[in-house]
Amino acid sequence: MVHEVRKEVRERLGRNSLWDNPSPVGRGWDYEALAGVNIGKTHPVVDDVRAYDGIVTSMKSMDTHLYDYKDSHGILRRANSFVDAFEGFTGVKTVDGFELPLDQIRGYHLEIAVRTDMTQEQRQAFKSVQEYGQTKGIRVIIAEVA
Repeated sequence: MVHEVRKEVRERLGRNSLWDNPSPVGRGWDYEALAGVNIGKTHPVVDDVRAYDGIVTSMKSMDTHLYDYKDSHGILRRANSFVDAFEGFTGVKTVDGFELPLDQIRGYHLEIAVRTDMTQEQRQAFKSVQEYGQTKGIRVIIAEVA
């Protein structure tokens, strides 16, 4: 699977790794490009909307090689803040006019891109984030990206 992801990164971004971009904002935009999101930069919280089934997705990236995320405390603090920020979401209205009102939203997904070589402690922390998300009605997806 990692080999296929690496090939996709190479084809879409022109380099071997998403993580070659040191800027969190730039890396986030690169991850949106990899995922083929439909609203991305036009909305501050939501990056993708599936109007056919009412799923809204917020996408984030966390470089697990950074000092702040070497242990579970840093991961939990940051990733849980993503969940909390998404919890109060009340509908999509973008600058280009696309709209998905609250009554049409059927599910919330928070997708967090991480490196493929996480430690066991990091993996356990992200599992805890997934459990935390469930308590808020948010499906947290951990996407390992080359």
